Amino acid sequence: MSRITELAAVAAAAAAAVALTATSASAAPWTGGSVSATLTQPLTVSLANAVCTTSTLSGSTNASNANLVVSTAAISGCTADGVSGLTVTPEGTPWGGNLTPNAASSFTGFQVRAKVTGLVNCLYGGTLAGTAGSFSGGSIAVTFSGASISKISGSGILSGLCPATINVSGQYTFTGPGL
Repeated sequence: MSRITELAAVAAAAAAAVALTATSASAAPWTGGSVSATLTQPLTVSLANAVCTTSTLSGSTNASNANLVVSTAAISGCTADGVSGLTVTPEGTPWGGNLTPNAASSFTGFQVRAKVTGLVNCLYGGTLAGTAGSFSGGSIAVTFSGASISKISGSGILSGLCPATINVSGQYTFTGPGL
């Protein structure tokens, strides 16, 4: 084998090793284990222009892939245009999903109930699709911009005010030993 051929073979092998390492790291960067998330941009819901300022999630990631399980969720600090007594409550946990750096990420089985006692009670659910940023400093942010979810049910004397779909926007930042 000539010296040039040997150098080319070594360079090709090195390039392949680097490419393999990069692919493995970006496909499943997590150590696996517990994670938590806090709302870092307000959660906005197109129903009555609701805005919620506080939300937390807890769950886990899988070390062999980007799978995410959200086992508990809480939302509070919600207001809406011309509506008093609004509560927004997450339901149906655990939610599934994925948490992939610099790529599409989602919560599957996501459910949220918007309720004004005695007047209206709307339940929405589906896949909340968003985009994750880069993994940096032990955290990763997932942003949802106008993600559409569908009505599951509506009740109350104003149940006709529950539209067929709503749009959800916001940002959660995940941290924890599972990352």
